[in-house]
Amino acid sequence: MKSSCSLSFFVRLLALPVFFSLTLVAIAEWPLNEIRYRDAEVLKAAGLDNRVESLLTRLEGYFPAKAPLANFDELIRKLGDEDFSKREKVMGELLQGGAGIVSRLQQAEKNRDPEIAARVKILLEKLDTRSGNSSTSAAALRALGELAPLRGLEIAKRLLKEKEDNLVLRDALLDFFIKAVKADPGCRDEFVKHLASSDRRLRVFAIQALGFSGEKLEALLPLLNDPDKGIRNHAGLSLLQNGKKEALLPIIRNLGVGPRQQSFLMANLLAGLTESAEAKKHLAAENPNWNAIQQALETKGINLDLGKNPQGKCLLTVHLAAVANLSSGGGAIHSILPDGTHQKLFDVQILPLAVDAVGHSLVVVQESSRVVQVRNLLGEILSSHDEKSILVGTRVGHQGRRFFFFRTALSSADFNGENALVTGGPNNFLAGGTLWKNKEPVMVTRDGKLETFDQKGNKQGSIQLPLKNATTLYLEGTAEGRLLIAPLSGNKVEEYDAKGQLTRSWPVQANTMLLLPNGNLLAGSRLKNLLAEYDSQGREIRNWKLDARIYKTCSQELRHLPREPAAP
Repeated sequence: MKSSCSLSFFVRLLALPVFFSLTLVAIAEWPLNEIRYRDAEVLKAAGLDNRVESLLTRLEGYFPAKAPLANFDELIRKLGDEDFSKREKVMGELLQGGAGIVSRLQQAEKNRDPEIAARVKILLEKLDTRSGNSSTSAAALRALGELAPLRGLEIAKRLLKEKEDNLVLRDALLDFFIKAVKADPGCRDEFVKHLASSDRRLRVFAIQALGFSGEKLEALLPLLNDPDKGIRNHAGLSLLQNGKKEALLPIIRNLGVGPRQQSFLMANLLAGLTESAEAKKHLAAENPNWNAIQQALETKGINLDLGKNPQGKCLLTVHLAAVANLSSGGGAIHSILPDGTHQKLFDVQILPLAVDAVGHSLVVVQESSRVVQVRNLLGEILSSHDEKSILVGTRVGHQGRRFFFFRTALSSADFNGENALVTGGPNNFLAGGTLWKNKEPVMVTRDGKLETFDQKGNKQGSIQLPLKNATTLYLEGTAEGRLLIAPLSGNKVEEYDAKGQLTRSWPVQANTMLLLPNGNLLAGSRLKNLLAEYDSQGREIRNWKLDARIYKTCSQELRHLPREPAAP
């Protein structure tokens, strides 16, 4: 069985606007029984059982009581009562105040009476507000989705409306809605009604839940003509993922070549529908802008002409750069196209240490923090979680699995932030990356050793590199099984083979680098605010000047489109 947690993110991937990558990356999924086990442990630690009433009570605690607690101060004083049963009764009354009493509880936590202070602390933890960690409520939502989705539907909708900014809960809500639609015909009918809701967020979640379940797809057809472009895109993609391409043909005439002509819906329609010559003829006949669309895409390196592209390759390499804005303390993510043009995709509030591309999304690691975010290309945060140690970077591993490289350990995580510690070390790792064609993780230690691991984190080998007493270095793997290393103390980038032998060197200063398909080096310098391409002799071929310090680059390609033979 498949993990609903991982699949919920997969559904969200299908709804992202995209500028470059059209490949759906296979996401490593956690077994369903493992998620259930983990949720059961979380609920047990919170003192909750698996009864529906207990789970509902937990979730209802997010909301204030219908009437304010006028006797709040008196109830706080009673928390110090000598009678244990009275203290317990008062605890229950205060919990009914929900999130509306949180600020007052935080003040009461400073009470001089240790009994009162301790019980207030327990109340705050039960209301799930002290640490900002909503894992218990997320576990309760997932459990409720399996036990009684129809009973939990109203509170789930309320949570979506009032707690959408809570990333952990939002992720669990989508899981809940998907389970509800798949498990209960009554929920399917409810979600069909929600397609016409005035709450846009609820409409989007309803589209995704129905689309993922494959139920009631006919209800999505009217949304293809919705005045809200985002709703049209969500509905179109849900139909597309269920193989309903023919339903989308009538709206192709609405596609244009404006500034956003490479929207995700349009790109998928072009990619999916032009796989057959017949559909391509329909495109040309139905869309008066077809020739202009085709020409515009070709200027970006995308060739949709079957006759000109007999090998069926449709590639566009796009470089991403994470840059810093030192005046604001934040940064931004830029995309850089092959023709040299670049644009800012979105801003980030904290200096971005690393960025990596995964299908239709980006993984952003923030400097001097433990925060890992998954964002779409509009910068919207899809999920966010904290790690246990400060990160030195992130890489995408085999089949889209993410590997995080700590200063103290190598750890992997799925798209929802569920972690599995793989291997540790005594604060020994300087840098990490993925290497070889299967993208297995590698790490460089402070004493200059290159350590390789398999996908399960088992150490495979260790090679001594000619690096002694390094304090900081930058590392990047190549598809050919080589390693690029740029020591901070040296103005050079060196390439090593699998045996640790130096094969090439470029006399350039870099803190981020990529080996391009043509064999040239793409290197970024945070000192020069420059991203440049160099040949094997170190000569600069071209450069991109950014008005910010470059921290990290990565590269992504458009997918290979499966093509039929060109029509004679």
